[in-house]
Amino acid sequence: MKKYSLLAVLAVALLVTARAARAAVIMPDSYALYLSAPGAGTVGGVAYADEDVLRYSPTANPQWVMHFDGSVAGLPAAADIDAYDYAFNAATFTSWHYMSFDRPVAVPGLGTIDDSDVVLYHASLLGNTWTLFFDGSAYGLTTDGEDVDGLDVSDGALWLSTTAGFNVPLSGSANVLKGADQDYLLWSSDTNGFLARYLGTDMGIPADNDLINLAYATQDDDRHISIVSYFLFGVQKAANVSVVNAGAYDVLLRQFSPVNLNGEYAQLWDASASGFPKVDALAAVFHFD
Repeated sequence: MKKYSLLAVLAVALLVTARAARAAVIMPDSYALYLSAPGAGTVGGVAYADEDVLRYSPTANPQWVMHFDGSVAGLPAAADIDAYDYAFNAATFTSWHYMSFDRPVAVPGLGTIDDSDVVLYHASLLGNTWTLFFDGSAYGLTTDGEDVDGLDVSDGALWLSTTAGFNVPLSGSANVLKGADQDYLLWSSDTNGFLARYLGTDMGIPADNDLINLAYATQDDDRHISIVSYFLFGVQKAANVSVVNAGAYDVLLRQFSPVNLNGEYAQLWDASASGFPKVDALAAVFHFD
């Protein structure tokens, strides 16, 4: 699983409204993006379908490789991964593939999984298994528009975006959390419920746009303490997002640092220039020398 804890750092950072001194964005020395598309195609000589996930790294050779083959894992051709996260333990050769789909899908051993659910494909030397990781309907994701279309898993925290508006119970309260398709939610295993809603408009995402995927990454210092955190996201339509001109499906980042808890923005990856113009799902790993 991921070794860093983002819950406390990001919860504070995203709730800070006072504008701090501007700072330059610290870009990673190298990175890997894990990407799924809403259809079939070929990029960098690699053929893919919508139930697959590709790995892209600008410094690798080849840049594009098949990362997760959905059909090999038992997913039907009707499966379309529209939200994804990934973790890997090199010591045990164990990987965790978290995903959600754009429609109800038959998953091996689990039966039909709803588009508001998150499943886990756990791969290890001892074998591969499918489990239900998050039951969306158990926490209020019950309408057609509450399809999960972006996710990140980290130390008991689950960050989710939805295809349209959401209306879910606030954990431990009679109140509800309401939002639109440019907003996203925080769920915690500590309270077994939703803790907070974050507004995409606070990040400069226009109200008529859709936050279509999300991911988190960090930069650590020599003591392995997170000193810079990154929120990665994409939008469905081209827009000016917090002074960054974003094309549809580009990957943008928002950097949080001790000198600017409110964040700085930059474009990380140009979808159309890459030959992979439509991104359905996103996960990321950053490396710093």
